Amino acid sequence: MATTHLMLISDQAAANLLPALDPALKPARALLLTTARMEAKARTLQTVLKQAGIEAHVHMLQHEQDLEGLKAQLLDVVAGGEGEIWMNLTGGTKLMALAAFDVASAAELRAFYVDIDTDKVTFFGKQIQSHPLSSAVRLSHYLRAYGHTLLPHKPSDCRQHHLPLIETLVKEVTHWQRALGRLNALAQKAEETGALRVRLNDDQRDSRSLEALLDECERAYVLTRKDDAVVFSSDYDRRFAGGIWLEEHVSRTIGTMKPELGITDSLANAEVQSEEGVKNEMDFAFLARNRLFLIECKTARMNVDDAAGRDKANDVLYRLSERMRHLGGQGTRGMLVSYRELGEAEKKRARELHIEVVSGQGLWNLSERLRQWVGGRRSDAA
Repeated sequence: MATTHLMLISDQAAANLLPALDPALKPARALLLTTARMEAKARTLQTVLKQAGIEAHVHMLQHEQDLEGLKAQLLDVVAGGEGEIWMNLTGGTKLMALAAFDVASAAELRAFYVDIDTDKVTFFGKQIQSHPLSSAVRLSHYLRAYGHTLLPHKPSDCRQHHLPLIETLVKEVTHWQRALGRLNALAQKAEETGALRVRLNDDQRDSRSLEALLDECERAYVLTRKDDAVVFSSDYDRRFAGGIWLEEHVSRTIGTMKPELGITDSLANAEVQSEEGVKNEMDFAFLARNRLFLIECKTARMNVDDAAGRDKANDVLYRLSERMRHLGGQGTRGMLVSYRELGEAEKKRARELHIEVVSGQGLWNLSERLRQWVGGRRSDAA
């Protein structure tokens, strides 16, 4: 018999989306029960459900502060429903959830609750049963349910000859930090002019550490040196020298761990756009256990203020925290991977914002930190 999911709409779209796209639970129809305040969220979710082949309708609820009024409205919805009706108790306001539970009990509906932390659906009735959610959701669907469209993006241009340089930079973090800042500055200057060739100033020409790093870059075919200038081999190599190499390291590390971490979908260097037209970049994003994970990568110094006088580290952390909230709701996890060591104050702020930090020599142990993070065991920021 075809089923209908009754969904209580809130900011947390995942609680309604995940069971609806689980092949074992997927309904033929969905009725999105919403108040005026959440109507836009309901319309967004409706679009995603329709794209997944589910007949979806939005139903407005009145009297959101009146328990008996809500129950009366829900009973009318149930009476006019088709087929077998299931009640998702996870979303909505507390009053809506209470009304839904009472109605489900009175009408003997199959009622369930989605626990994002355990990735399970719990069914209520004479016997409480649990069902592990399948991992059938794609990143594009997940992000769209929160009102963000994934924009077209280019795949990585990283080549085999780049890998030894990446390994050198990771293994010898403290050795290359100073020179890397100067290389970043060269790449940024070239990018600002839209050129691949950039001249070295007197300070850069006299830097032995930069000279040694430029030697490493030449061996990796990232650039060539001509007199008092460097010429990047391509637009990608210029961005590689400007810090993309760290994103490549994170991406390749995660790529080798996908089965172990239970990653079902991932994207590197992607961009999303909200319904209001606001764009957000994601250095790396992936889904594991139906949860969104976001990683921000930084090679620049963050223990100084930016041009506007803001603390760089705190600004990066706050922006990542906002992306976590807007792109995937309460269950989203964030990580900052920084080539340079963060101070204790910044690490404390990261813990307050529930952001994992891997910095400095912690990069040596990135794989283990990822295991702990994705597995749910939060370690101290390091």
